[in-house]
Amino acid sequence: MICAQRLVQQVIRADRNQRASYRRLAASAVASRPLKRGVVRLPVSRIVRILKLIILIGLISVSVGCFYRREEVTFRNGDITLAGTLTLPSGDSPHPAVIFVHGSGAASRERNRFYADLFARHGIATLIYDKRGVGASTGDWRYVHLSDLAEDALAGVRMLKSRRDINPNQIGIFGGSQGGWVAPLAASRSNDLAFVITSAGSAFSPTQLAKWRSITYVRNAGYPDEVVERVSALMDLQFDLICREGWERGWEKYEAELRQVRNEAWYPLLSAVRNPLNGSWFMPYTASIDFDPVPVYENLNVPVLAILGEADPLVPAQGTTAILERIQREKNKDITIAVLAGADHNMNRPTGARPVPEYAETMISWILRRVSVSR
Repeated sequence: MICAQRLVQQVIRADRNQRASYRRLAASAVASRPLKRGVVRLPVSRIVRILKLIILIGLISVSVGCFYRREEVTFRNGDITLAGTLTLPSGDSPHPAVIFVHGSGAASRERNRFYADLFARHGIATLIYDKRGVGASTGDWRYVHLSDLAEDALAGVRMLKSRRDINPNQIGIFGGSQGGWVAPLAASRSNDLAFVITSAGSAFSPTQLAKWRSITYVRNAGYPDEVVERVSALMDLQFDLICREGWERGWEKYEAELRQVRNEAWYPLLSAVRNPLNGSWFMPYTASIDFDPVPVYENLNVPVLAILGEADPLVPAQGTTAILERIQREKNKDITIAVLAGADHNMNRPTGARPVPEYAETMISWILRRVSVSR
């Protein structure tokens, strides 16, 4: 059978004029005068084109099914029900598997759909799911600690481990952005995970990261050192007030300080200047303001792949690399750090909105060196 990749490439390479002709064909079919008993007059050449297109689409659909199949699943963490999609490769089971953990915000399973399917094409089963309170999952992601999100992921791991078509000894976890904190945290709490992959994950705490972002934004905008120092002091004050007096009273006092600088040109560059108590994407950080990922990484004894974007404006690639290299020397020898040249937080380059090619290649080749897949 023709492989799906070749078929998809044929579709992608199709001439624009040819695709435009299909649109004109559809329009002409609607506009054509009906003949006897509703028959539409179409040239034989156009009928042939339609049939070829239908056959091509059908072959693509059939061939995709030869690579993997999808199954809708649910699993529970206490009174929270998580809904997701399990993608199973073709070939003999049991399969290795990867569970995908979300970044910040109201993330559904669709955020990880592309890579879930890509992994499955290489023989790796994948589980993607709606974050609690999103899509078909219950609960509310806005008012939880990062540890709660880690337990959600571990509930999915337990579901995978219970299946006969999944190899219980080859289940890994992937986390991007905020998930770069959640995935290692989950692995540090369980013996059921065989490896960890993080993408744009920070080895800094939420407080350190917010301060770094503010200072970096101000410095990159060309402001002098005295402004950088003032911003640094403001960020220190923010977290000091919140840690000492709690979010509600601490933020009230911090806003009083912010009112004195609201008219400064650099004010919009401050990280997290809005009140996180409004239920924004920032909420999991507020509940986890003192979370320190360094001890988490130090306690991991499984292989780790950390992918960082060299041009990431949200996560310090150089600083995170230094921390992980120190842990690699002292604690866990099996930490692989990949810094992708010119890549941003989403592993894209400024020249386009698509991830750099080596992003997927790095993940898949690294996994395949550590698991067994059906061929």
